[in-house]
Amino acid sequence: MNKSEDHPNELDDGLSDDFGRLIKEYRLKKGYSLAQLEDLARVSPSYVSRIERGLRSQVSFPKVLRICFTLGIPYELMISKAFGEINQSEVENENPTLEDILYHQDFTIYGKPVDLDAKEILVSTINLIFGCTWDSKTKIHDLYQVSKKIERLKDLI
Repeated sequence: MNKSEDHPNELDDGLSDDFGRLIKEYRLKKGYSLAQLEDLARVSPSYVSRIERGLRSQVSFPKVLRICFTLGIPYELMISKAFGEINQSEVENENPTLEDILYHQDFTIYGKPVDLDAKEILVSTINLIFGCTWDSKTKIHDLYQVSKKIERLKDLI
């Protein structure tokens, strides 16, 4: 059994050398130290440092996503740098999803910056709204579920 079967969130195909350079370039562009990135993305400085230096070929996909979302690295660029080039014409013809826009853009609500945790709640709230049936049997339950998400979002902002 290989490592990816033991740990399904771990990618073991090997990262390209470009991926570590991409992470470091975006981190420095944002002006983040490794410790600051740890606070924002919840990934240890040594883990990020090993990726940046090309010393870590097996990575946790959720951790890599948190790093990239925090640094504002577009998903398509992350994948192409991590695992090789993708057909750019396919990427250019696709419209970004609302989820991609929310995760990759810095923005504020009432003058307060929205962090990754708040973005995750915002995205899940939107998904919940569109996933609800909103019929007479479920409307009160649906409204309650949405109100709980909104309360949590307001607590984070």
